[in-house]
Amino acid sequence: LGEEVVPVTVAHTGCPGEMRLGTEGRKVMAKYEEVAATLAGVDAPPLHHYSFYGATSRADWDQIVQLHVARLGYQQGQSVFEAGCAAGAFLDSLVRQFKVSVSGADISPSLISVARSRVQPSTPEPLVPTSLPAFCVADAKNLSHLPSSSFDHTLAFGVLTYADSHTEA
Repeated sequence: LGEEVVPVTVAHTGCPGEMRLGTEGRKVMAKYEEVAATLAGVDAPPLHHYSFYGATSRADWDQIVQLHVARLGYQQGQSVFEAGCAAGAFLDSLVRQFKVSVSGADISPSLISVARSRVQPSTPEPLVPTSLPAFCVADAKNLSHLPSSSFDHTLAFGVLTYADSHTEA
């Protein structure tokens, strides 16, 4: 199938040490590594700019997030996991708006580094302490490093466009 083992150079305890990526997965990773490199020279760009929402203000971004999750009943202190979190823009907005604890995984090591440095993974006093790492470099197609029933909510904002088939999505 053309899969290649890609070592994870910014591994954390509890995160996988490698990913198995096909040709398309390697292209996606390269695309987002390029975005991170381009924004590296910009002084603290808004997190959503890493996900191709550069023309969106932070207030508009928060409204987009609000519209996507308004009916899901997020409550303060709950835990949320995002597959394909990029630099953590969606999760950062959730922390600010709903005071939830967040974790995420993304295929791009550079974007996970941004998320680790800029997203507060939990409220100052999480109601449910977690031993899970906040952000991991991992392919959204394989999240086997996560124990089942680890989170109150899971989401995948904008990653379905990278699925190879409806079954994979």
